Amino acid sequence: MDNQGKLVTAQLIKSTFLGEGENQKTLKNLIEYHSNKIKNTLAPGTIRNFGITENYISKFVEQKRKTTDVYLNQLDYKFICDFESFLNSYWPKGHPKAIGQNTVMKHIQRLRKMITLAYHLEWLQKDPFIRWKSTFEKTQREFLSENELSNLETYHCPIERLQRVCDLFIFSCYTGISYIDIMQLTKDNIHKGIDGGNWNIHQTSKNQNPHKNTNIR
Repeated sequence: MDNQGKLVTAQLIKSTFLGEGENQKTLKNLIEYHSNKIKNTLAPGTIRNFGITENYISKFVEQKRKTTDVYLNQLDYKFICDFESFLNSYWPKGHPKAIGQNTVMKHIQRLRKMITLAYHLEWLQKDPFIRWKSTFEKTQREFLSENELSNLETYHCPIERLQRVCDLFIFSCYTGISYIDIMQLTKDNIHKGIDGGNWNIHQTSKNQNPHKNTNIR
């Protein structure tokens, strides 16, 4: 307090120790501030993922800490470890299995981004993540073979809705366009290129890169 230029009094020491000072922020304060900060800057999918993480944080605080909110100065290394354990054992309703390790790490990384924001805002005196390390499981994603892709192209689905999904997936395979960007395509995105072919020109949703061009044959 003295280093911060504050007038040190017994009452100030007591209120700060108990987390009752007027500048003491809570986890809910941080989540609300962070949500407002990213709502016009990040892609809708990223914002939705942060919302899911925020929901898990609330569940953890309610079920394991038996409260509805905590002061930021109560966040420590144990809080992170306990949150990780909570996620590892959580079975979302309607899901075939519990949350996977890599998904758990993604949720904790999002919490870490919020905590880092609080630290830079000087709402926290120390970073509880300073000794924490993420542990991702190595995964190997298989690519479709040429034969598998050909089978999808020639397959006719009796359900029109699923046939449309199949067509969109094949389009994505050949163009490299993500699902969210495909959903935003219109005829205005198709332009004639200097080679005489049709080119899709659009702005990617995830990182807002100026343009992504794909020759559509």
